[in-house]
Amino acid sequence: MLFENLRNVKKKWKVPALIVIIVLILGLLSSFAYLGSSFGSGTNTAATGTSIESLESQAKEAAKAADDSDDGETVIAASEAYYDLAVYQQLYNEGADAKESYQLMKNYAEKALDIYGSVETTDAQWQTAYLLLMQADAAGNDVESLRAHFADSLNVTVPSSDYLQTYANLLYTAEDYQAIVDDMNAAVAVLEPLATNEEETEEETAAEEEETTDDTATSTEETPSDVLATANQLITTAQSLLDDSGTSGAEGEE
Repeated sequence: MLFENLRNVKKKWKVPALIVIIVLILGLLSSFAYLGSSFGSGTNTAATGTSIESLESQAKEAAKAADDSDDGETVIAASEAYYDLAVYQQLYNEGADAKESYQLMKNYAEKALDIYGSVETTDAQWQTAYLLLMQADAAGNDVESLRAHFADSLNVTVPSSDYLQTYANLLYTAEDYQAIVDDMNAAVAVLEPLATNEEETEEETAAEEEETTDDTATSTEETPSDVLATANQLITTAQSLLDDSGTSGAEGEE
């Protein structure tokens, strides 16, 4: 669909539009890597010759442990196991079974979120659970639930750049560019106050360090300002696609 839209773009916009598409492809590739590292083996099971029967057995064992557990990580393991199984079932065109596995994946992700709501939870744990839940939404083409879950996540976690990129890629797949703009603006509203506080803290720290030269270490940890830059870049890219789409539609009417 993106390449069909590209053919309708004016000649002077073809190069910028092509650049945007390349950026999207690279983003999708990075998100697959992020999903794989967060959720387990994923599609790598196909390359290693893992059988559906083996994955089904692993998922059932993980589910059995999760059903009797109040530990979030144990429940997340069950959600990840059903994710692996669902992806493998899709590869073999077992649509009905994959749909059932995605639903179980979603159920365990929701249980993990319930557990995380009553214990001390890190941003990474929140984001892993929400991404599992939203991946299941995307598999069922339920964009409304996908977006609602993202909005909920902003109430409990400070998003990372990877989290925002992975979420945006789910919406790119649905070609809902306006949703990307709107939801990234919601993330910006969360991040801007944090970035402002970060700048004020850095100024205070710099003033204190004028009196000493001993502390020369530089932190590589991602800051709210870094994530804010990612959110704004995602907005710019999605807005470009919206503008190109509008131009193409206007040319078609002419």
